[in-house]
Amino acid sequence: MGRRIFNIPVLLFIPLALLLIVIVAGVYRFSLNDDEIMDKFSSSQSADPVVEAIFGLKVPNVLVIPVPETHANAVFSEFNFEHQIALASFDSGKERGTVVMQRHPQVTTDLKLGQGFVSVISVSNQGSGSFNYLVSLGLDRQRTRLVAVDHYFLGDRVLITNLQNEVDHISIIYFEHGVNQAMSDDPSQKVEKQLVVNDLGKFIEKE
Repeated sequence: MGRRIFNIPVLLFIPLALLLIVIVAGVYRFSLNDDEIMDKFSSSQSADPVVEAIFGLKVPNVLVIPVPETHANAVFSEFNFEHQIALASFDSGKERGTVVMQRHPQVTTDLKLGQGFVSVISVSNQGSGSFNYLVSLGLDRQRTRLVAVDHYFLGDRVLITNLQNEVDHISIIYFEHGVNQAMSDDPSQKVEKQLVVNDLGKFIEKE
């Protein structure tokens, strides 16, 4: 009599076992908050090596940013450890070139989206210019990727010497070419600017 339980068809155990797994998974899901879920999801995927090298973040998606003043996107697929820069190319049909993002200098910001960063990029096209911008990026935890939010033009072939966080803004010091200075010379005119990065990641010049 004690063995009659084993006469139940095995097929009945399969749906019961599946039901039990669904219940356990549901209980586990609702015991975690959204941040914990995204952390576990991200850790189960391989980290993009370029994003990890520049920002120290383990996210699976590559870094893609819109190239300022064009209709093209730059996909960062290479990191040069010797020079501490990330490299990307772009082609908008009418214009093509390269984008370089520096590992340093770099500052962090607090955005509604979550963790944010301000980095320096330089854009070169078929011409002789190298146009420098600050770019604001935010971590989209739901899509486990960094997204570009805004950019701020600094100048052509400028030399950036300092970028840092202040109490309520970021400050940047760089050198640009003077009016009568050849572009082939090192820039000598000092520029200091203070910018506010609001919680949406937008740059605003501090008054």
